[in-house]
Amino acid sequence: MARGRNQQIVARWDGERLTYGAPIDLQALRRMEPCLFLLKPYRGSTEKQLRFLNVVVAEAVENAPEPTSREKILHTIKRRFGWFTDDTFVNTETGEVTVEVRSTADMDREELKLFIDQVLTFITEEVCPGMDVGLLRKEAEAQSAERRRP
Repeated sequence: MARGRNQQIVARWDGERLTYGAPIDLQALRRMEPCLFLLKPYRGSTEKQLRFLNVVVAEAVENAPEPTSREKILHTIKRRFGWFTDDTFVNTETGEVTVEVRSTADMDREELKLFIDQVLTFITEEVCPGMDVGLLRKEAEAQSAERRRP
């Protein structure tokens, strides 16, 4: 089958046609059954940013004067700054409307950069008032630089 966790292949649009990215991708294509592909532009890995974000939020949870959780911090920031999906759900019995917040895994690099800035501001102003943002960044960069192996 194709390589990667999600059975992904790498292809490139050259302006006229889609071409495979490497010989292994061509081999994977030849082994596949006829199927429909969903193509999305490659936006670069956000793995390093996500590791950084996880460390920042973990530090906030650990140092917060009031009990909190990773989920509560991220959900609050997403709602406050408008990080919503296009999905809206209406409970037909109660009339309650629910709008889903976006997953950080679905954000591209630029969106994550903005989101991380919002997270840092929120944490240092509201979750852990007085926390040094420079020190928090430095600590998160050091911890997130180390890639965790399974």
